[in-house]
Amino acid sequence: MVTVRELGDNGMEYFGVTTLLTEHGMRVFLDEAQDLRIGARVQVEVGNGSVDAVMEGVVIGVVSARRGNATVHTIEILEHVTPELDYLQILYDRVPMLPQTITRDFNNLEDLWRNVAFRIERTVR
Repeated sequence: MVTVRELGDNGMEYFGVTTLLTEHGMRVFLDEAQDLRIGARVQVEVGNGSVDAVMEGVVIGVVSARRGNATVHTIEILEHVTPELDYLQILYDRVPMLPQTITRDFNNLEDLWRNVAFRIERTVR
């Protein structure tokens, strides 16, 4: 979950989910953020349940989704309000998406199937 607050006169607050996190930026899927335009200065709060990170940035891209008012905003991080290590912990301290163990054998198809099954299991939880 992510909270985006527009800085300045408007001061609107939006809630959404991240679709991409990098060290210098992020993409955020917002349901009701039609007023948030390119160039808007924002404060973004991202959390993983145990750590919250607050950053200030600028919207550098807006892509409308296929349904309703939903949009994906690309935000470039300009400065960290909380320590940068909090954000890096959210970014890198997570369960890896790939299987942690693969038995060594001669069947690559079996390894591929195990990988697909692991990913399906992760999305169902």
